[in-house]
Amino acid sequence: MKSESKTGRNIIAMGLVFLFLVVGALGYVAYEVTRPPTKPTPTMPTKQQYDVTIRYTERYADALEWNSSGAYLPPKHEGYTYLIVTLSIQNKIDRKFDTYYSWFNVVANGIEYSPSVMTTCLDDSLEAVELHKGGTISGSIVFEVPKGTGLSYALIYEHAGEDWNIEWIRY
Repeated sequence: MKSESKTGRNIIAMGLVFLFLVVGALGYVAYEVTRPPTKPTPTMPTKQQYDVTIRYTERYADALEWNSSGAYLPPKHEGYTYLIVTLSIQNKIDRKFDTYYSWFNVVANGIEYSPSVMTTCLDDSLEAVELHKGGTISGSIVFEVPKGTGLSYALIYEHAGEDWNIEWIRY
């Protein structure tokens, strides 16, 4: 009889443990379902980090003075005008940025245009310098583009082997 009593107690004990586990699992599920959602940790939006900021504006001319000679030259091609882009360049990182005007191009109507030699005739032509971190420079570049290009152009910087994250700002 003692063995039946012991077996009965074991069954009761296992039943209680099973009941305890079931009640615990149901309680945990009820807690997870009813608890308020945790608020996400607020994060500051990250601002795009640029290597260089280039602010630019433009003007147009039907002719430019050639080397202060008093002679004004129109663009070489019929139906073209001079696009004069004035840049203000700021280097934000610890790597030199070369400002040689020939490394800037204009894309208008899907066609890429190189700077005109007339750039050297401007009083404010962009100087070729190695711009170090924190440095700024301003200057202008001349492009010959089709008349009517207006504001529908894009500036690009192409220097062999260099990859820059440039912020372009028209003002």
